[in-house]
Amino acid sequence: QDVTRGVQRVRGVTTLPNSLEEDSNFAAVQVQFADHLIMRALFFEHLETLTSPNTVSNTIVSLDVSTVPEEEAETAWLHNERDPADWVRRFDLLLHSLLHYYQQQFEIRFHRLFPSTSTHLSPQHLEIARRAVSGTNGGLGYFTGRPRVAGWVDDVAVLHPVKGLMLQTHPTTATASEEGPLLTLLTATPSRTSFPRGFLWDEGFHQLLISEWDWTISLQVLRDWLQCMHFPACPEGAVVSSQCSSDDVSGWIPREMILGEEATRRVPDEFVTQRGNVANPPTLLLVVQALQRRFFGTQESVQDSVKDSVDSVGEKQEVLRFLQEVFPRLHVWLQWFLTSQKSDFNATSTGAFRWKGRSVRDGKVVPNTLSSGLDDYPRATVPTADEHHVDLHAWMARSARIMADLQELLAGQSPVHSPVLPSYRQLASSLTSSLQQLHWSDRHRGFFDVGMHNDSSFFLLEVFFRCAADEGKAPGGPAVVDVAVPLELVQSGRGFCPPSHPTVLFPHGDGHGNYKQRERFVHPGNLSLEHIPRVGYVSLFPFLLQLLDPLESPQQLEHVLDMLESPDLLWSEHGLRSLARTDKFYRKMNAPGDEPYWRGPIWVNVNYLALSALHHYKALLLVTCCQHGSEEKGNKVARKKLQQRVEALYGRLRGNVLRTVLGEFVRTGQFWEHYDDVSGLGMRGHPFTGWTALVVNILADKY
Repeated sequence: QDVTRGVQRVRGVTTLPNSLEEDSNFAAVQVQFADHLIMRALFFEHLETLTSPNTVSNTIVSLDVSTVPEEEAETAWLHNERDPADWVRRFDLLLHSLLHYYQQQFEIRFHRLFPSTSTHLSPQHLEIARRAVSGTNGGLGYFTGRPRVAGWVDDVAVLHPVKGLMLQTHPTTATASEEGPLLTLLTATPSRTSFPRGFLWDEGFHQLLISEWDWTISLQVLRDWLQCMHFPACPEGAVVSSQCSSDDVSGWIPREMILGEEATRRVPDEFVTQRGNVANPPTLLLVVQALQRRFFGTQESVQDSVKDSVDSVGEKQEVLRFLQEVFPRLHVWLQWFLTSQKSDFNATSTGAFRWKGRSVRDGKVVPNTLSSGLDDYPRATVPTADEHHVDLHAWMARSARIMADLQELLAGQSPVHSPVLPSYRQLASSLTSSLQQLHWSDRHRGFFDVGMHNDSSFFLLEVFFRCAADEGKAPGGPAVVDVAVPLELVQSGRGFCPPSHPTVLFPHGDGHGNYKQRERFVHPGNLSLEHIPRVGYVSLFPFLLQLLDPLESPQQLEHVLDMLESPDLLWSEHGLRSLARTDKFYRKMNAPGDEPYWRGPIWVNVNYLALSALHHYKALLLVTCCQHGSEEKGNKVARKKLQQRVEALYGRLRGNVLRTVLGEFVRTGQFWEHYDDVSGLGMRGHPFTGWTALVVNILADKY
């Protein structure tokens, strides 16, 4: 066979038929076995000259054949009669040299981007940090497919003045699903083996790490996610600002991007279809803000600084063009949130907000709130159209602040947005004020959801029995019925079968030698719309998203710190637990077989937000408590004391989270989806280099 037939010339250099770009991070080597071994590579004959990593890199990545005389270049395809073992030895040496080179490059980049991790970590923990960075980047995937989409679902209850709570189905509910447009998406994944698809609110956390490693990847990921925004009246590929008005678009982005066969196979059928009113926290805006602060700084945060030593003018211009490009879509996206996620409760000019998609018919003790990202976190036990959620309101206020920074940066740069757009700075102020008005409770000293609630509600344990009708007394009806009986009634010895079927036949078993049981949440009195004083991740969001003002209302920050530090509430030796130990729903299943998810376990993404907030407030208080001025000495002393408390809490929480995540990796060799709040053991999905990999940002104090 004429093996010279496939030789190509690229940039004057002879290459393999499958030519590689100069910045490729892998090499393709073709091997053909015939009567004798044929190695289709130009450089193997001179392998002995490849002694330095740079030589290996230049030889492989750009396929530089300068070691081959020019007159021999066209005939340098090797037909060699040597022992195949000799070729294997040469090939093995080459690949080891190449691997060594890229390991060196990784080390150089890692220590440059995360310098503080290199100075105080043990070699073992430093290796774990490397694996977190590598695993997160390795989880990136490029997916193509058509998502399954459907209309709204919003099965909530309404309070009838006579009949009490009644089911109300949203008038535009649609259950039929259809294929959406063909989409392509570059995205990181929480776990490529367990969750090989994009998750909207996860992706913001992923990119907070990836953008530190290679911000150009994050630009493309953000572009792709925003290109997946739902525009029902826009031509494919249309630019929002020029070809579609904001009235034509919905601005919805599916919370899960299930594209292609690989992703679809790993998702239960009931979760494949994405509903058009179901949101997800807009964490992508956190990445936009991080990029803006990195390259341009802001006037709002005392943490911000401009990295003029590492970011060239050309890089800043590239990021600026990106921000100009995505601003119209970010605007449409936030406007979609502000309109589609409004609560029917309208006591303020900006309104209140609720996560849509909760259903009284989902078969759970408390209907899940998948849209919030905190799936089984207990909200109001009966969802209503006028309930409103504190975490969503906080996301709206923080998002408006980010958009205000972006709007002011882009002002005067070029006409990338319409002058009729609202003032996001004013909107942010209004949303922050209404957050205080609607969700702060003086009685309970915290921020809470508002929904149908009754303090005397409790869990009732029931056992299933089969009861029979008396002989001949069930004409036309069932001879037996199954009933759920309160355990206390069974133990009392009193009769519990209904009068129509008074005879007890037997208790049902669960298949494991026990009685079949269920827990039901019972409301002995009337429910009313009020604050739900449940301490957990949801009640922390005004703090987590840095919306508190410790200068104007230091007592609010003090109350939040009390929640954080209390072992009976959120504090554990392994990080902040997701729900207070004193809560009725702590570690409770939401349905048979549903292990508690956001009802106690420790999640790294929320602990990262808490550390970010503490880092912000300790810096803010340090500046204000120590500045010179005419302020009363007592105020400065109080702020200094508060600053010291915040700083100490930051150090303790940071240490707990790092010991847990790093310790479990040492023990198991894995990053985990979340961690047990009592033992610190890893739980559920693994390997999970999704937001758990934010441990690297925590190690490097990058927030």
